[in-house]
Amino acid sequence: MEIASSLQLSYAVSEDLPSTSRMQRVQRFYRPELDMLRFFAFLAVFVHHGIYNVFPILSICGGFGLCFFFFLSAFLITELLQRELELTGTVAIRDFYIRRVLRIWPLYFGVLLCSVLFGLAFSSYHLPTLFVLSYIFMLGNLYIGHFGFPTTFIGYLWSISIEEQFYLLWPFLNRKLTRRALTLTVGTLVPIGSVTVLCLAWMGETPAQGIWTNSLVQIQIFAFGALTGLALNGTVPKLMLRWRLILIVIGCALWGAVAALSGIDARTAHSGWGPMVGYWGVGAGCLCFLLSALGVDQKLLPSGLVYLGKISYGLYVFHQVSLELASNLLNRIEGMDSSGHHTVFGVAHLALGMLFTVIISAISYRYFEKTFLRWKDKFTVVRSRLA
Repeated sequence: MEIASSLQLSYAVSEDLPSTSRMQRVQRFYRPELDMLRFFAFLAVFVHHGIYNVFPILSICGGFGLCFFFFLSAFLITELLQRELELTGTVAIRDFYIRRVLRIWPLYFGVLLCSVLFGLAFSSYHLPTLFVLSYIFMLGNLYIGHFGFPTTFIGYLWSISIEEQFYLLWPFLNRKLTRRALTLTVGTLVPIGSVTVLCLAWMGETPAQGIWTNSLVQIQIFAFGALTGLALNGTVPKLMLRWRLILIVIGCALWGAVAALSGIDARTAHSGWGPMVGYWGVGAGCLCFLLSALGVDQKLLPSGLVYLGKISYGLYVFHQVSLELASNLLNRIEGMDSSGHHTVFGVAHLALGMLFTVIISAISYRYFEKTFLRWKDKFTVVRSRLA
């Protein structure tokens, strides 16, 4: 999903540098390790959907990949906006929204249109009118939270709605508030999200649907990411390899504990205290994963993983239909039966689904998305990598 912006983080500018040097260093930034993290966020979501109900704990942890997308997106765009503010003294609101539209909307609405047409051709995939309208007006999470998922390949794109809702006000806050005031403001989103979880649980909403898709619940993950960006203030921690490995282990342990103990993915309503603490654990895990990779020597980064992170929005958009294609193909092969969760079927399903996802996404990026990304560059103040 471009759940995280293509703009990446580089080193900050210390306050004692001459103004010319400061301006030169904030005009452009890119850190490829964050592209790699975006791919791992997608991979977690892919595993979540690919092995659903087979390995419950692993599947639930995979769902947290969506939160990691939110976290990275808030972290990166906060860094971008703060650099733009430092460079120009303001934030160009119009240009910000043009960039968002050119990056997110062409593929999003293109896939939505294809899904509507597909539903007209095949009645079993027909999309309710209210579903389509909610996705058009970026309120898809509200529809899914209330009605659940219809038979479609794009139901999970409700997450785009939440991301666009967060960025409806975020550039204005960055332009109007001081860093201290902005930090205090975004910090309030965490307790607001926690109270929302408790209230929704008390009202009988299920953690896996009504709570998970709620804007105020997920926006606290954006808050964790934005607060991290504001706290680091463009700096990159220098960590030895053993500390990076320890952070990865801690992050995995946090996500595993949340999946096993919090009830964050429960199908029935119960006390909201477990899910409330669970979202804190997910946010803390996201922070661990970010710090484990931030500042890694770029020579150590596999170029293939960096590229896959570069096309991660397409990977997210196309992975569900790719898994469906893989399933249909394998079911036609004698002896490959998904109904019993056959081990060979499961492995082949994941492998073939990933292959289809990468191929379709790479074609989409090169022949469709790049056109809009080049237009986006005309409205960019702080330069990033080329499309």
